[in-house]
Amino acid sequence: MEHGEPMRKILRRIDDDAPPAREAAKRLQAEDGVTVLDEQPSSLLVEGDAEAIEAAVESIEGWSVYGSTSIKVPDARPRVLRKKK
Repeated sequence: MEHGEPMRKILRRIDDDAPPAREAAKRLQAEDGVTVLDEQPSSLLVEGDAEAIEAAVESIEGWSVYGSTSIKVPDARPRVLRKKK
């Protein structure tokens, strides 16, 4: 991955006393290069520079950063096999 290429990260609320997702999302949106893509009660999906995301989350107590991975679902449709001639 090239330096500066946007990455997706998952932020999880790990402490009950941590700020709610809405407040955490507002703090993240204020950072340059960080975009909140999805907001759930105790998690956020963000995209941006990995260093910017990490730095922003360090200032939000009770939240932690995890990498986001995508899994391609295989095509499970039945196929007709052709006989070799």
